[in-house]
Amino acid sequence: MKYLKKYKLFESLEQDVEDIFLELKDDGYSVEVDIRPQNLEMVSIDVSRDRLFNWSDVKDYFERCLDAIGDTWKLGKIVLNYYPQNRRMRESPNLHLMSQNFSGSGWNYFRHFVSDSEFVENNMIYEIAFVLDKNEFKWIEKNDNLKRKFEFKDFNEALSFINKLAPICESMNHHPEINWIYNKIELTLSTHDAGNKITELDYQLANKIDKI
Repeated sequence: MKYLKKYKLFESLEQDVEDIFLELKDDGYSVEVDIRPQNLEMVSIDVSRDRLFNWSDVKDYFERCLDAIGDTWKLGKIVLNYYPQNRRMRESPNLHLMSQNFSGSGWNYFRHFVSDSEFVENNMIYEIAFVLDKNEFKWIEKNDNLKRKFEFKDFNEALSFINKLAPICESMNHHPEINWIYNKIELTLSTHDAGNKITELDYQLANKIDKI
């Protein structure tokens, strides 16, 4: 029964993705959703075409897809395979296929990379795949901050958490705002150098804190 429930979740997700990318498929793109239904923890969505394309051709579909998956899934990894236009050769084009991997919460890095005018003008995409992980991210984005509340058994357990937190923050030279009352701790993350906005550094620290 548990297996069937997971499979139905996969079927629903697959149908949502198919619906979003339907126009691309009509235009000759291949859209593949890959998963092991018995372990519904990771989904790979792969978009390719028999001829090269530009990020702007598929951008809206990817962003709609990420919006549609809501809180159930998070972006785990993006793999971009592309040909630099000025290096594509007649004899052995595969030798010039390049790959760029954006892992973790790399969506913002990816968008910056593909929005760079030099990349857009000089490169054509062969294939994009992005991997969705089951969303267990417990931080809340609020007022340009990442926030998470922790509740421990007692004061000593909360103190132990802080002692483990400190060297991680020091090693990254990035420190949260800490609100600590007895066994309850609230952490707030933002990046001062970016105008107190959320950056990739905050997500990296949040992921490390989640592993304590």
